[in-house]
Amino acid sequence: MQRINVFKYADPDVDGSETHLNGWFDLDKAVEIAELTRWDGNNRVSVHVPKFHHNALYRTAGRRWVLQSWSQWQGTMEHYEYIDDERAREWLTVNESDDIVERYFGGLGEERGPGRPAVGRPVQVRLGDLESAVDEYAEAINNSRSESVRQLVRFGLERYAETRGAEKRSGEPLDTTTPQQLPCAWEHELGLVPNGN
Repeated sequence: MQRINVFKYADPDVDGSETHLNGWFDLDKAVEIAELTRWDGNNRVSVHVPKFHHNALYRTAGRRWVLQSWSQWQGTMEHYEYIDDERAREWLTVNESDDIVERYFGGLGEERGPGRPAVGRPVQVRLGDLESAVDEYAEAINNSRSESVRQLVRFGLERYAETRGAEKRSGEPLDTTTPQQLPCAWEHELGLVPNGN
């Protein structure tokens, strides 16, 4: 295990703020996304930070984002910090890592700019112990995590609507935890009930 310590760095604008250990991760099990650089006529320069400074982004085995920063200037030290999904997505977008954005956040869409009509309000959801199951489902259908979550929510809402309709027709509440009691299209698609039921 090549352990990398991750720090929460002191905020110079906050009195009494101090740098402290915020966690660690195994570098050998993390996925590294190298920075995109461009030729400025003299050097390869990062698209993220000024000349002679550099970034790399890591996706840890624990599904966290870690930003590594370092500089070619003498006397500076590299450091690692946790960043949230929003900042990671922005970094990946600037980095033109569209395949990785697609994998973790869904597609970028055809266009983005000032004045574009909203296509939906972003919703932050902590999946907890469901995260690995959602990722497994996304991989099985070759889709992004965000699109898979939308699909599963849609399936659940369809199930709920059918359950409510059946309750109204029968006058009795139904047990929604038993898939065989009220099979519907998405249950067949996921293989929860055999076709023909």
